Amino acid sequence: RPRCVVTILAPVPKIPAVTIWFWLVKTMITAADVFWPDSLYRRFGQVLVTGVIVLAVAVTLAVQFRTRGFRAWAFWPATVAVSVAGTELANGVYDELRLPYAWISLGYLVVLAALLGWWRAREGTLALRDIDSPRRERFYWAAALVAFALGSAIGHAIIVPDGLLVWAVVVGGIAVGWKWLRFSAVLAFWSCYVLTRPLGTSAALALSSRLGQWPVSAGFAVAVLVFAAWAGPRPAGGLRSARRS
Repeated sequence: RPRCVVTILAPVPKIPAVTIWFWLVKTMITAADVFWPDSLYRRFGQVLVTGVIVLAVAVTLAVQFRTRGFRAWAFWPATVAVSVAGTELANGVYDELRLPYAWISLGYLVVLAALLGWWRAREGTLALRDIDSPRRERFYWAAALVAFALGSAIGHAIIVPDGLLVWAVVVGGIAVGWKWLRFSAVLAFWSCYVLTRPLGTSAALALSSRLGQWPVSAGFAVAVLVFAAWAGPRPAGGLRSARRS
């Protein structure tokens, strides 16, 4: 009997491998955008800059959603835009409502928990390796936006001496707990995603006291471009072959 080989196009994950490179790039993105949004607000006004940020989010996410599989040139610009938008969500609530950042943190924590619960209920999984459909990817980017807002609010609410060291120890402790103490992978990932926001901010503030704001922002931006090349994709689904008689 003749045999043929049927090639099936499997879903391809859209999120890169969560390695040390992922966290370095993510933290440096946070550090790079600490200063320039406020500078743009002062120069061009809130309405114009907010419109540009919204447009940047829309364009970069549209590009990201149109790609098949992980593409660094699409994923990381989208992360930059969502990072800035999330930060401004936290700052905007503070500026408009004058709520304490501790309350804002609590509010965004509830939103993030509810969003992850909804994601789990609809998709049956929160595993990053399973983000291979438009709906799952929408859940991921919505959670990332809220996580950036929550991280920014926490960074304002909890101001400690030697913040860079403190946040590095906290994030490192979560990583150790996941690696050796069987912490939930989902909880560890999103906790680190939130807390690398104040970590990156602390790094930028520590360096800016010596080098100035714009050199620090530019330096981290260049570092993001360089290191993003190493934040490669995890093994993707690719093509699989099935034999049929």
